[in-house]
Amino acid sequence: MVYDTIFPKENCDNELVRIALRENRVIVTRDTRLALRRVVRLGQMSVTLIEKDDLPSQLKQLVQDLDLDLSGGFSLCVCCNEPLYSI
Repeated sequence: MVYDTIFPKENCDNELVRIALRENRVIVTRDTRLALRRVVRLGQMSVTLIEKDDLPSQLKQLVQDLDLDLSGGFSLCVCCNEPLYSI
C-alpha cells in the first residue's frame, strides 16, 4: 500500500474538505472544529484528530488510528518522492 500527502495551495478548511471528499482521503489535523464538521459526523469523510504535542506520540497515533502497515519499510524518498534502491 502507498501512503501520500497533499497540502492545497489555498490554505482553507473548505478546500481540504472538498479534496478529501473528491479523492476519498483522510484528513489529519489538530483542528477540532474541522474534525467536528457535519460530513465527518455523518461518516462521509474520515478525520484523524491528533491529540499529543510531541512527534513520536503523533506518529504512534497515526499508525494506530489509520491501521498503517509499515512492515515493508519505505519505498519512496521522504525528501524527493523518488523510488528508493539498495546500495
